[in-house]
Amino acid sequence: MARKPYSRMTAQELAEATKAYDRPQVFPEAPVPRTELAKHEKAGRKRGRPRVGAGAVRVFISVDLDLLQRIDTFAKARGMTRSALLALGAELYMAREASNGGAATRHSKSRHAAGGRVPIRA
Repeated sequence: MARKPYSRMTAQELAEATKAYDRPQVFPEAPVPRTELAKHEKAGRKRGRPRVGAGAVRVFISVDLDLLQRIDTFAKARGMTRSALLALGAELYMAREASNGGAATRHSKSRHAAGGRVPIRA
């Protein structure tokens, strides 16, 4: 026998037809697969580039145009970004200064201010 559509039932008929849905449904506890947990964690993360170290910060510096062009050419030839080259250069310079006890600092400031090129020693 065909069931009457819900839209044509009386209130009593509708209550009788839908009484099975009045009980709360209980689902058995099952462990969540690792792949599903990983998807859930990934969805909760912020979008964008992954954080490297403490995270990148945009800084504005003044650089001589000729030096900037040489930096760009050098970085491009090595498949690096300008930022990566400048960060690497800063890291290497600071490591060298730390191993020399900071001896080169007094010379490089005056040469840079005068527009001269600071020689880079390996």
